[in-house]
Amino acid sequence: MITYPILRLYLLGEVIEFRDRDIIEAKVTYEINPLSMELPASTAEVSIYTTNSDFNPFSDAIYFQALKINTPADLVEYVNGTEIYIGRFYINEWNNPSIGVIKFYLQDAIGSMDSIMFDGLFYEQPTNISTIVNVLNLQAPCDIVIDPAIYNVELKGYIPNGVSLRAALQQVCFAAGAYAKTQGIDHIFIKPARFADSGAVVIPAYYDNLSAIYDDINVRYSDIIVDDVITDLEKLDKQELTILPIVTGIELTAHYYVKSDEAEVISDSLLVPGDYKIVYEKPYGDVSVEGNVLALEYGTNSVSFNVPATTQVTITGYPYNDNTSKLIWVNPQSQQDYFEGALYDAITSKYDDPNCLYGRLYSVNVAPNKWNITDATLIGDNNGQIVLNQLIKYAQEVYKQTITALADKNIDLGMLYLVDSLYDKKIVAGAEQVTINLSGGNLKETRLIGIEKMNYL
Repeated sequence: MITYPILRLYLLGEVIEFRDRDIIEAKVTYEINPLSMELPASTAEVSIYTTNSDFNPFSDAIYFQALKINTPADLVEYVNGTEIYIGRFYINEWNNPSIGVIKFYLQDAIGSMDSIMFDGLFYEQPTNISTIVNVLNLQAPCDIVIDPAIYNVELKGYIPNGVSLRAALQQVCFAAGAYAKTQGIDHIFIKPARFADSGAVVIPAYYDNLSAIYDDINVRYSDIIVDDVITDLEKLDKQELTILPIVTGIELTAHYYVKSDEAEVISDSLLVPGDYKIVYEKPYGDVSVEGNVLALEYGTNSVSFNVPATTQVTITGYPYNDNTSKLIWVNPQSQQDYFEGALYDAITSKYDDPNCLYGRLYSVNVAPNKWNITDATLIGDNNGQIVLNQLIKYAQEVYKQTITALADKNIDLGMLYLVDSLYDKKIVAGAEQVTINLSGGNLKETRLIGIEKMNYL
């Protein structure tokens, strides 16, 4: 097998390519969080060797001076005559470890959006997710694409100004029960979360209405079907299984925005000629602008206009107050019941051991480990219970298995796998992180989170 990485930099209108022996080392780490409780960025590290003096770190080097934060780059893996696209990345930082050697630290579009500030948005009524994502797309470094499975999801609520575009995207994904991935593509793809199920099957069985039986009595019926399997033959022997701490409870704050009956002044200033954009510090409705202004345009959380001559401009609106409530779940497994002492024998009307005290029942609570989510301001009465139910499912995935998949095994983030585990057991788990050594055999260090597979038919 002939395989090597390719790095393509887009500089000064040119495509600068490094391949094969130009690449000293290349490693990529993809990562997701299925419910976007955080929004991880995928990263890559690439070291190259070049004799081109235009890449030296001083002022006479054309290319090196052109390298900027967020300069786009594509990573590709050449495998036996075929180029496999690894993904679109952006330069985060770089350095010169030695003469002729440049090391690039790259991040995906999600990471690059940390440096893009967002004006915020507010929707009083449920609004289709595509409308909201279109607002984010205006500033995103690449397209944000929505899986058709969640096209009809509607959200309402508030994202404040002054947050990063990455934080805004996290709010949207979390409220939609979705995650964002960039693995193997040049855009951001928003997909619905999938959750492990102990009864998941590899081959589905269907109910035969004609004969009123399942089509195969030897197959367990399940509406949860794994996307693929990972067998012992597809990974190295080294693997680590960890039991995650029990999530003892979840408190999810829902936000209900109610418009005030009284208007208030948002801004009141003497403005000189020029273009202005006033971004609100909290959500407002029925905003009005008084003063000599032109080209008035209202955004979801701002107003823009032109002032042709010095004038007093007063902006007023009706504020929305955030009324909150908590959705609560207590994990029944966080309390364990125990019995000690002697039992009472009803037949003989005596205790089974006269030398023992009467038995007692007592409970022991595990160490508190509660998820307390307060600032998800797109969670409201239309989606709060749905999101809580998804959080409960995810909280019960307690097995973390780290494996090294072989080079020819494809691992797709967010997909469900039936995994050969320790002690001849199996787990149903979702892939959340994959690290690939592109210059060292394409082995895939993979982290999967899931639950034990209970039925093996």
